[in-house]
Amino acid sequence: MLPAQPPATPAVGAAHVGTAPAATAAGPPRGLGIYRASAGSGKTYRLVLEYLKRVLPHPPGFRHVLAITFTRKATQEIKDRVLKELAELGQGPGCCRMEADLRAALPQLPDLHAAAREAHSVI
Repeated sequence: MLPAQPPATPAVGAAHVGTAPAATAAGPPRGLGIYRASAGSGKTYRLVLEYLKRVLPHPPGFRHVLAITFTRKATQEIKDRVLKELAELGQGPGCCRMEADLRAALPQLPDLHAAAREAHSVI
């Protein structure tokens, strides 16, 4: 029997459905995260943030993260933004707008900037 469906999300805004545990020192997180969102709700920011939260603690794990979008243009935008954020984050403190969110999500990561440089070189 299938589990009950999550409640419908509002037409405006973004909603997270499902669970996606944080990464640990042992490796990338496991789990499923589904995001439903309408235009202008910050989908790209959220998807890039979630991707980086999974990749920064274990950069080789990037091959095990699946992000699905509906257009090639959206896919390319996410790829470009991931690489841009990693390059900026690798420059040091105060470099990108995602830094505070990543620090809050990854307190176990001692050097966020070194991890970003490593991830950028691997991806």
